[in-house]
Amino acid sequence: MNIKKADEQLGGVAELSVYSRDIFWNFLQARWTKEGGMEWFKAKWTGYNDRNWWNNVAPSMRRQKCVGDRGTTVVLEIDFDTNLVVEVETKGGEA
Repeated sequence: MNIKKADEQLGGVAELSVYSRDIFWNFLQARWTKEGGMEWFKAKWTGYNDRNWWNNVAPSMRRQKCVGDRGTTVVLEIDFDTNLVVEVETKGGEA
């Protein structure tokens, strides 16, 4: 696992799991805080493998708010085609 520095944005590849037509993306990453501790962020996206979900639902589900275990709120965005996750916004907490 790649632990980010305090001033680095979160980002990496989400783990993809497929069960029948249900799709799950899991993302877990830690970042050092300015105080020297670590803050963990966990996000999960779910979907359904059919044309309606990919065309109509998925575009609105790409961004997700995630609160770290020390209270920092981040907005993460996933690219469902590549499973890449990037941090697009940070608010409050210790980060």
